[in-house]
Amino acid sequence: TEEKTYGSFLLRKKYNINKEVKKATLHTVMLGYGIIKLNGKSVTEGVLTTPFSAFDKTVFYSSYDVTDLI
Repeated sequence: TEEKTYGSFLLRKKYNINKEVKKATLHTVMLGYGIIKLNGKSVTEGVLTTPFSAFDKTVFYSSYDVTDLI
Protein backbone atom coordinates (compact mmCIF):
# COMPACT_ATOMS: atom_id res chain seq x y z
CA THR A 1 0.00 0.00 0.00
CA GLU A 2 1.13 3.50 -0.78
CA GLU A 3 1.08 6.00 2.08
CA LYS A 4 -0.13 9.52 1.30
CA THR A 5 2.00 12.36 2.66
CA TYR A 6 1.02 15.99 3.04
CA GLY A 7 4.04 18.24 2.75
CA SER A 8 4.20 21.98 2.87
CA PHE A 9 3.78 24.05 -0.25
CA LEU A 10 4.70 27.52 -1.45
CA LEU A 11 2.31 30.18 -2.65
CA ARG A 12 3.99 32.72 -4.89
CA LYS A 13 2.75 35.58 -6.99
CA LYS A 14 4.81 38.31 -8.64
CA TYR A 15 3.46 41.86 -8.69
CA ASN A 16 4.83 44.97 -10.33
CA ILE A 17 3.90 48.17 -8.52
CA ASN A 18 4.60 51.47 -10.24
CA LYS A 19 3.53 53.72 -7.37
CA GLU A 20 4.71 54.30 -3.82
CA VAL A 21 3.17 51.83 -1.38
CA LYS A 22 1.58 53.76 1.49
CA LYS A 23 0.39 50.74 3.47
CA ALA A 24 0.48 46.99 2.94
CA THR A 25 -1.25 44.39 5.10
CA LEU A 26 -0.85 40.63 4.77
CA HIS A 27 -3.70 38.43 6.03
CA THR A 28 -2.83 34.75 6.56
CA VAL A 29 -4.63 31.55 7.54
CA MET A 30 -2.60 28.48 8.44
CA LEU A 31 -3.71 25.08 9.63
CA GLY A 32 -0.71 24.45 11.83
CA TYR A 33 2.58 26.27 11.97
CA GLY A 34 4.60 27.84 9.21
CA ILE A 35 7.11 30.46 8.15
CA ILE A 36 5.87 33.55 6.37
CA LYS A 37 8.29 35.44 4.14
CA LEU A 38 7.79 38.38 1.82
CA ASN A 39 10.48 39.35 -0.67
CA GLY A 40 12.83 36.92 1.09
CA LYS A 41 12.39 38.54 4.52
CA SER A 42 10.58 37.01 7.49
CA VAL A 43 7.24 38.60 8.32
CA THR A 44 7.21 37.15 11.84
CA GLU A 45 9.96 36.49 14.35
CA GLY A 46 8.81 32.97 15.15
CA VAL A 47 7.24 29.84 13.73
CA LEU A 48 4.76 29.26 16.55
CA THR A 49 2.62 32.34 15.93
CA THR A 50 -0.62 30.56 14.94
CA PRO A 51 -2.87 29.84 17.95
CA PHE A 52 -3.96 26.24 18.47
CA SER A 53 -7.57 25.42 17.61
CA ALA A 54 -9.80 22.51 16.63
CA PHE A 55 -9.62 23.07 12.86
CA ASP A 56 -13.05 21.57 12.25
CA LYS A 57 -14.62 24.26 14.47
CA THR A 58 -12.39 27.35 14.44
CA VAL A 59 -9.62 28.64 12.18
CA PHE A 60 -7.78 31.79 13.20
CA TYR A 61 -6.27 34.33 10.88
CA SER A 62 -3.41 36.73 11.48
CA SER A 63 -2.78 40.17 9.99
CA TYR A 64 0.64 41.75 9.60
CA ASP A 65 1.73 45.22 8.58
CA VAL A 66 4.26 44.45 5.82
CA THR A 67 4.70 47.97 4.49
CA ASP A 68 8.41 47.99 5.30
CA LEU A 69 8.93 44.70 3.43
CA ILE A 70 7.57 45.97 0.10
